[in-house]
Amino acid sequence: MTLPGKAGLFCAALLLVGCESGQTIVSGELRDCVSGKPVADAQVTLVGWRDYVVAAGPEYRYSQRTDGAGRFHIAHDWPVRRLDAVAPGYRTSQVHGPKGRLVVRLLPGDSDRVAYDCQPAEQCLDTAPGADGGIRISNHCLEKAR
Repeated sequence: MTLPGKAGLFCAALLLVGCESGQTIVSGELRDCVSGKPVADAQVTLVGWRDYVVAAGPEYRYSQRTDGAGRFHIAHDWPVRRLDAVAPGYRTSQVHGPKGRLVVRLLPGDSDRVAYDCQPAEQCLDTAPGADGGIRISNHCLEKAR
């Protein structure tokens, strides 16, 4: 084998794990909350920032469609703050701080509404008096996922 052939194999091998240093892969599958069946042809979007100083740079979005088995595989080299999964007939499912391999479950409903792991977003909010006299709002669905 010639050197260019070996170099080509080397680069192809690196593509499987990520060619760039610091590159991260978020992969997994989308499943229906009720039936457990895969959700095919859904849009999965990673949302983050181009700069490593959080919130200092412009927002970055990278989208991909799931395959027939509801699977996705996205390599990126920028900080990711959340994953959005959208499919017709389902609420938008959000996963904050996604890492590694995920099983993202979609709740049937209107895609203009959000759900966190099969919980409607409106059932996830708690309020309490804040230390400064204001109101503290927290999302117990996000806190449970961490």
